Amino acid sequence: MSEQPLHDSVRNRSETKPFLAHLEDLRTTLIQCVAALTVGILIAFPLAPRIFSVLKIPLKGITDDPDTFLRSLEVSGAFMVSLRISFWSGLLMSAPLIVVFIARFVFPGLTRREKDVVVQMSGVSVVLFVFGAMLGYWVTLPVALKVLFGMNAWLGVRAEWTV
Repeated sequence: MSEQPLHDSVRNRSETKPFLAHLEDLRTTLIQCVAALTVGILIAFPLAPRIFSVLKIPLKGITDDPDTFLRSLEVSGAFMVSLRISFWSGLLMSAPLIVVFIARFVFPGLTRREKDVVVQMSGVSVVLFVFGAMLGYWVTLPVALKVLFGMNAWLGVRAEWTV
């Protein structure tokens, strides 16, 4: 009789954790994710003016002076914009760590083959994400802004956008 290696799922069944241990692992993972996001936000908050200037670059190709074009109609407008910029930039910066924390929680429940597929596809996923973000920022956004400005000119409306 030939010995076959035990399948990962069969081996894992004999080493299963109790339900409360899984809950503790989930709790730890969620705390780590929130901590990583918090650190990302704290790093991004002082950088909000620089990040905002990068976000205004597509407007410079459309209008002469984006600084006079963008308006804040609320007293707390600039504060809210800086919070949004900080949150989304912090999420973007902390995303790799968050993915690692989630993977550490999920990977023990996967078979060896599933783990291999996830690892192989993660490199492709990163490349596709970066390509999609660059395509959206440098191609789609300028075209969309031109179309929207054209619509304002077509209707004879002076365009003023809030930040």
